[in-house]
Amino acid sequence: MRHINGVYTQRYNKLKRTDGPLFRGRYKAILVEADEYLLQLSRYIHRNPIEMKWPLVTSLDQYPWSSYCAFINEAEPPKWLAREMTYKMLGDHECYKGYKRFVLQGNSKDVVDFYRHNLGQILGSDTYKAFICEQFLADAAIRTVSQERRPDLTIDEVVNSVADFYGVDATSLYLSIRGLSEENEGRKVAMYLCQEMLDSRLVSLSHVFNLSHPGSVSYVTSKVRQRMLNDIKFALRVNRLRRQIIDQAT
Repeated sequence: MRHINGVYTQRYNKLKRTDGPLFRGRYKAILVEADEYLLQLSRYIHRNPIEMKWPLVTSLDQYPWSSYCAFINEAEPPKWLAREMTYKMLGDHECYKGYKRFVLQGNSKDVVDFYRHNLGQILGSDTYKAFICEQFLADAAIRTVSQERRPDLTIDEVVNSVADFYGVDATSLYLSIRGLSEENEGRKVAMYLCQEMLDSRLVSLSHVFNLSHPGSVSYVTSKVRQRMLNDIKFALRVNRLRRQIIDQAT
């Protein structure tokens, strides 16, 4: 998915002489609590064609690029489509009609809020989230990117790796655009990794990232460090990116 979001987008833009992202954001894999939340996620996916700002169809059974019709037994399911687990979670003896009724009820507020407000990478109850963090992510909360300097790397190499990771054009990470820069996580992470991994001075980085003062770089990187201490999933994301950069350079 990273290859499609990054390399394919760059190739497409080069051939078509366009610029900017081709897909809507980077690929997002989430951890889902079984049964209730997984069933709701199935409904959320099937309702996408009519939940958009400009719906693609007026009725879900009109949308051809979906498994919904197979789930309600109005189309022949492909051999690879597994429906039994969904029916079992639904617990309705009329599995086809029961699933149709369930989907037509509309999405739950929890799932809508999760995607609309980008509430993380774990979809489930508070108890489930606490269990996952305690069992698997406890150490990550206190780990930050170590000061492993790689003077053999260049700023462009780091920025290009960050751009591929986030599925954006590298140019967008260098530009300082008022308003948009506040939401550009990749730009902030790129500054942070350039400071952490390279022998780069704040003055140099401020010029590279088109900032008016070296203190702006220091402010951004300190915010990234603070977020890594408070946001486990963000810390894991930055550490994974850093490891990818190191692996590519060795």
